[in-house]
Amino acid sequence: MLKLRSDKTDYVSYPQLWLLLPLCVGIWVGRLSYDLLSAYTVYLFAGSALLVAILLMLQRLRASAARMVSVCILVLSMLGLGMSLVHIAIGRVQTDWPNEAQPYAIRVVSLPKSSDRSIGVEAEIVRGAYAGKRIRLFQPDSVRPELGKTYWVYCRIEQPKPSGNPYAFDFGEYLLTQSVSGTAYSRLSASFNEQESSFSLRIWSLRLQSQAVERLKTYFGGTDFALLAAMTVGDKRGLDPAVREVFSETGTSHLLALSGLHLGLLFGVFQFFVLNRIRRRSIRFVAVGIGIVLVWLYTLVAGMPLSMQRAALMLSMAQLMQLARHDTLGIDRLLVSALLLLVVSPLSLFDVGFQLSFLSVASILTLTPLFPSVKLFNNGFLRAVYNVLLVSLSAWIGTMPVVAYYFHVVGVYSLPANLIAVVLAYPLIVVSGIFLVVPNFSSLLVPIIQVLLRVLSDVLQFLSDLPGSTLRLYPTAVGTMLALLGVFVCSFWIRRQSKRYGMVLVLLLSALIVVETWAHRPGRLPAQIVFYNLWRGSAVQAIRSDGTAYLWTHGEDANRQVRIAARDFWERENIKPSQPLDSVFRDKYLQFAPPLLSFGGKRVALLCDKQLHSYSQGSFAQFTDSRVVQAPLQSDVLTIPVDYILVCKGYSGKPTQSLARYPKGTIVLDASLGAGYRNMWHVAADSLHRTVHDMQRDGALIVRIKSD
Repeated sequence: MLKLRSDKTDYVSYPQLWLLLPLCVGIWVGRLSYDLLSAYTVYLFAGSALLVAILLMLQRLRASAARMVSVCILVLSMLGLGMSLVHIAIGRVQTDWPNEAQPYAIRVVSLPKSSDRSIGVEAEIVRGAYAGKRIRLFQPDSVRPELGKTYWVYCRIEQPKPSGNPYAFDFGEYLLTQSVSGTAYSRLSASFNEQESSFSLRIWSLRLQSQAVERLKTYFGGTDFALLAAMTVGDKRGLDPAVREVFSETGTSHLLALSGLHLGLLFGVFQFFVLNRIRRRSIRFVAVGIGIVLVWLYTLVAGMPLSMQRAALMLSMAQLMQLARHDTLGIDRLLVSALLLLVVSPLSLFDVGFQLSFLSVASILTLTPLFPSVKLFNNGFLRAVYNVLLVSLSAWIGTMPVVAYYFHVVGVYSLPANLIAVVLAYPLIVVSGIFLVVPNFSSLLVPIIQVLLRVLSDVLQFLSDLPGSTLRLYPTAVGTMLALLGVFVCSFWIRRQSKRYGMVLVLLLSALIVVETWAHRPGRLPAQIVFYNLWRGSAVQAIRSDGTAYLWTHGEDANRQVRIAARDFWERENIKPSQPLDSVFRDKYLQFAPPLLSFGGKRVALLCDKQLHSYSQGSFAQFTDSRVVQAPLQSDVLTIPVDYILVCKGYSGKPTQSLARYPKGTIVLDASLGAGYRNMWHVAADSLHRTVHDMQRDGALIVRIKSD
C-alpha cells in the first residue's frame, strides 16, 4: 500500500496550509474584485501587510504573542499576495482591442474543431502591437486552417464575455483561464511565410498527436477509432454525442478527457507499482526522473492542453521534492507543489483540470491507505488489479463533489462502472501505446485492442441502460466545499479514531444538509422574464414561481439553441415544459398578441418583422383590457407604453420611428443584430436619453417580478 510518513504532525496542522489556504482565498477575492479595485489598491494592501510584518518583527513581544501575531500577519500577507498575483495575471490576458476591424497576422496553434456552421481554432498574433496575444478564431465550415501556418485575417477582436444566461457555462471565464485574450469571426485570407517564427513546442506536440491519430485511423474506424483517439491521445473531435452520453451517465467521462484527473490516476499507478517498491536512494533518483519524463511525454502526445500542462507541472514538482527525502510522496509536498504552481500561474485555481488533478492525487494519498490489504491476493497480477481499483476508487470519491458541481451528472452505477472501466482502460492504454510506438506488432495488437474496446463499450452501455442509471445534481459552491471537507475529515477520523474529528464530521454533514435543503427549497424561484442571449435567433421566456413557463422564439434555430442554453436552468429550477407562444394567447397570467406580451405587470414589445408595428388606440385598449385579438396595422396610431422593447434580427424599422411609437421602456438589442444596425439604435437611444441593454455587450437580461 501507499507509504505515508508517520510523524506526529497531523495533516491539518501542516504549515503549508497556512500559506496555501490564504493564497487561494486571496486569488479568489482578487478575481471577484478585479473590476472594482485597481491594481494599485491591491499593491498598497500587499505592501502594507508586509511592512506591518517587518515592524512587528522588530518588536520585543512574548514568544506566544509573537507567534500569534506572526501567523495573522502571514495570513494577511498571503491574502494580499494572492490578490496581487491574480490582478497581474488577468491584466496580461485581458486586452483593450480596437473597436474597428483591422488586419492581423496570426499563426494557427491548435487543431481545427468543428461546430455548428463554423470551425474554431486558437491562433497567436505574430506581428504588431498585439504580438503574442492568443485569440479564439471562428471561420465558416468551408475553411480548413492548417496547424502551424500563418495567415492574414481581417476581423474585429473582442474580449470574451459571458452569455449571462441563467446557470450557463461561462465561456469567457474559461477562455481567461486558458490565457485566451479575445474572440473573432472571420474568413482566413492568404497564408504567408513568417520569417521570424521560431520553434513552437505546442505545435510540434499537436503534430505528433495528429500523426498518432492518423495511425489509429489506419487500423480502426467508426466508434472504435473515436474512443481510442480520445482515451489515448486526447483527440475527442470524432466522438459521437451518443457515446459521450453513455460515458457521462456511467460516471466514466474522465476516461475520454485527458485532464488533470486522468494524469493524477496514471501518476497514482506509477506511485504504487514503481516508487513504493524502491528503497535505495540512487535507484529512486532514477525512478523519479523517469516519472517526470513519462508525465511530460504523455502530455506532449496529448497535444499539450493548458490544463494538462498545469497538472504535469504540479506532479513534476511533487516528484522532484521526493529527491530530498527517503520516503514517498506526502501531502506536505503536494501542498508545496500546488503553492508554487499558484504563485507562477494564479489563474490555475479556476481551472477544472487543476482542481481535479490536485484532488485526485490528494485523495489517492489520503484515502487509499484506509483500505485493508487483502491477503488472499497472493498472485502478483491480482494484487496489481486490486491496487489499481483502490487508486481509481480513492480518486473517484475525492473528486465526486467537484464533478457533480461542474457537470451535474452522477451515475448511480458509477462505482462499479469505474471499477470495471479502469481495469479495462489501463491495459487498453498500455497496449495502444505499444501499438503506436512499435508498428511491427500491429497485427498482434489490433485484435486485442478491438476486444478491449468492445467489452468496455458493451459493459458501459449495459449499465447506462439500467433503470435510474443517472442522477442530475446541482450542488451549490458552499455545499461542494462542505462535501470535500467532509471526505477528508472522515479519512482523518477513521485514521485517528478521534472524537474531535467525529464531531467536526457531524457538524459538516449537518451544515451540508441545511445548505442544500435551503438552496433547493420549493418556491425559491421568483417569477421572471428572461431575454436569452443566443448566437442566432431570439428567445423570451416568462416563468411563474410554480415553474409554469411560456416561451416565445424567433429565428430558424432559436428553439434548439434555447434548449441547449437553458437546459441546466430548467432542470435545476424544475421549470415545466414551456407553452409555446406562436400565435395569440391568453390566460389569467399572461397575454400575448404579437408583437406585444404582458406578464406580471410588465409589457414587452417584440420587434422582429420587417415593418414598423403600429396600433390604433382601440386595438391597444383591447390588448390592455385582456380582450386579446390580433392588432391591425394602421398608419394613424397612438403611442404604446411598454417596459421593454426587444429588437430582433430581421426587423428593419427605423430606430427613431420605433422609439416614437414606444416612448418609454428599456431597449433590448438582440445579440444577432448586425453591427451597423446596432449602432443606429445606440445613436437614436443616446439622442433620446433612453436606456439600452445590448445583449452582445451586457449578456442576457433577467427581469424579476414581485408577483405573478
